Amino acid sequence: MADINILKVNLFPLSDVHCGFGLQQGSVLAGLNYIPGRVLRGALAGWSIRNGRIPSNKEPLFKKLFQGSDFSDSGVSFPSCRLGDRFDLPASVFRVGKTGAQDPMHKLLAGKDDESVETDFTLADTGQPIDFLRSDKMPCEVHSQLSAAGGAVKDLQTGTELSEQAPSVLDMRNRHDPQSGRVGEDGLFAEEMIPYMGADSGFSGLLICTEEALRIFEPLASRCDPMNPDPLHVIFMGRRRSPVCISAERADHILDEVLNSFDLGAQNISISFHSEYLPSESEIFPLQDSHLQKDLDLPELEIKNKFCVRGMQHGFNVVKDEHGFDSPDTQKETTGMEARPCFSPGTCVFIDTKNKIGPEDKKRLAVLSLTGAGKDTVNGSGRFFINANIHGIQE
Repeated sequence: MADINILKVNLFPLSDVHCGFGLQQGSVLAGLNYIPGRVLRGALAGWSIRNGRIPSNKEPLFKKLFQGSDFSDSGVSFPSCRLGDRFDLPASVFRVGKTGAQDPMHKLLAGKDDESVETDFTLADTGQPIDFLRSDKMPCEVHSQLSAAGGAVKDLQTGTELSEQAPSVLDMRNRHDPQSGRVGEDGLFAEEMIPYMGADSGFSGLLICTEEALRIFEPLASRCDPMNPDPLHVIFMGRRRSPVCISAERADHILDEVLNSFDLGAQNISISFHSEYLPSESEIFPLQDSHLQKDLDLPELEIKNKFCVRGMQHGFNVVKDEHGFDSPDTQKETTGMEARPCFSPGTCVFIDTKNKIGPEDKKRLAVLSLTGAGKDTVNGSGRFFINANIHGIQE
């Protein structure tokens, strides 16, 4: 397995940013409250041309880095960047003493069946969340005393510190008729935006790359003022090509931290996806042993418990052959990607590998947790935490 390099990418929007995902709700263009890997990929493709890191979009290296589909063929995994290192809370974490309907996309799966398991146990309301991933007890899908905790957590390795996701705002826009120059009734619309928040708007993620790709992105590791960056540290992203300050720092120590999260010889481990997971197999639902056996290369693996969040991956192809990359001068619309079913962030599983993890398996799992498992790993899909401490929270 090739050695990897880890860059922590820091993004500071210099104006409001709209990161759409191909859906329009009435007159509102829905947006994400984080910066997805595909948007960062398109922005860095344009950056690489403008700053002379790659001569043109016709170069084989450009096509390899920015038009591949997986880390294995591109040598890069572009991260989804979130405000303040926040991650979606695992679907196995619940609050006690609250009622109400759950998110309709939130389907709890237990054991081998595509059904939830009814239980009749009672829990005291301690005010603390409870995690069921490693528990013999399992909550039913709608329980009078339990509700999915939802939201986000600052650091899954620290346990219970719950917090909110990044804010979003609606910005009213208008579209002029090209003939009359007027704005008709259907010309008024709103965009859901990540608002400009000044120095408090730091989004970050881990860009994983080979040595070849690292040579292209190395200039980003130089120092810059996030509120007054030089041109080398500015990229353009989102529907409006909004300017964003970008910088990076080496973070190769992260791999050692992952290796320390589980022991050599371990057999039972938890896997918590913090980005969308698209299994390599064509039939995705329900999540089966065979999905992880293939994508984690553990042929005898067995799922003991699982909490899965079903979703759809929408988006745009932000690096097109027609014009090669996104830039402020590019006015052509990017092409829509076909919506694909996936397991959304928060999906988590407790697995029995059936064999004690050896040195090679341990290194491979640690690298996979950073580069991603399954499909679309170039856009940061399939990334996961191993043995996140939050799964130790019990009643």
